[in-house]
Amino acid sequence: MAATFPGGVKTFSTKQAGDQIASAHINDIQNEVTAVEQALLGEIPDGNMQYVKKPATSTDNAIPRFDGTDGKKIQNSGVTVDDDNNIMIGEAPVPTSVAISTDNAIPRFDGADGKKIQNSGVTIDDTNNIMVGEVPIPTSVATSTDNAIPRFDGTDGKKLQNSGVIINDSGQLSGNGLDGWIYDTDTWTYVNATSFKITGKNVAYRFPKGTKIKLVQSGVTKFFYVIATTYSTDTTVTITGGSDYTLASATISGQAYSYADTPQGYPFGTVTIRVERSTNQSIPNNTWTALSFDTIVSEEKPATTGQWSSGDPTKLICRLPGYYLINAHVRIAQNATGARGINIMKNGTALIANIFSPASGFDSHFQVNATVKLDTGDYIEAKAFQDSGAALDAVATSNNLYIEWIRLGI
Repeated sequence: MAATFPGGVKTFSTKQAGDQIASAHINDIQNEVTAVEQALLGEIPDGNMQYVKKPATSTDNAIPRFDGTDGKKIQNSGVTVDDDNNIMIGEAPVPTSVAISTDNAIPRFDGADGKKIQNSGVTIDDTNNIMVGEVPIPTSVATSTDNAIPRFDGTDGKKLQNSGVIINDSGQLSGNGLDGWIYDTDTWTYVNATSFKITGKNVAYRFPKGTKIKLVQSGVTKFFYVIATTYSTDTTVTITGGSDYTLASATISGQAYSYADTPQGYPFGTVTIRVERSTNQSIPNNTWTALSFDTIVSEEKPATTGQWSSGDPTKLICRLPGYYLINAHVRIAQNATGARGINIMKNGTALIANIFSPASGFDSHFQVNATVKLDTGDYIEAKAFQDSGAALDAVATSNNLYIEWIRLGI
């Protein structure tokens, strides 16, 4: 409370009374000075108001800030608010807000001066899902392979995952995904030993004749190619695996198809064989006689089963259906009498035969070839003929007694 000083002239009856009044007013003045000092130092006990010390200098329009934690002093700052309410941090403007905004939207600059922001259609919800309008932006993965192509994780388009397909800095592709197979997400179901189906979908276009097939049953990888495809409620695919593979009545997994010539691991690439005889073979008079062979010169099997065996030495046995080009050759010992011949037999029936007159004074050489459609298990033989009046040798010298084929395709 402010001290009250007497006005006018006061007369005191005693010196003691005057001294008491003067002493009281001096005490009031001292109390007021103390109160002002406390206020300036921020020491008012009730804390309702306090004054802080100003800085020595300040920046025009700068927002003051506290200096220390006791609230007694302020200092200058680099944040200013100009007369148009533009906020600056140093030389950089702080963008002003918009009138309306979309909840969770990411603000964007309005103009090139960095002073204003505007609304956007990109939002981040409370679980950190990013959306552009109604379309989700996939989130990243915790770890990744350098140069790997990302792929979606799930069907909602919100997450990415790593992959094994790599594009290096020269644009070259590598990885397990480049094995030539297209891995199907549809379920394949066993129908019988030579067909499977895809229920309720028309995907016949995926499986034209000749399409290569890979699948797994009971831990065994099997290979086939497509013979035919039909659709009626379900897509049914008819296949063949030659002598090596048949479908079992079991779950199909790892299902894949390919249009490549030789996708990775596919065993049905080039199929060919040549067998020869290393010793002469006697050909009886006037009898078509099957040529018998004892040596495989070269063979590319369709999978694991051989196309010739010493236990049945006259035959080449088809292990994979398709068209085959067959070639056979025989050399018959010199004799000028009668005729000579060679033919190609399919399953015991003659396909084509060549009949020649023998050369005089020389062994006779005869060759025959044919393009034949074969199914698994069909067999081919070559037969020789002569009617000289006695047996003559089919001569093996200089690799002149052989049969061979090469598979041309389906």
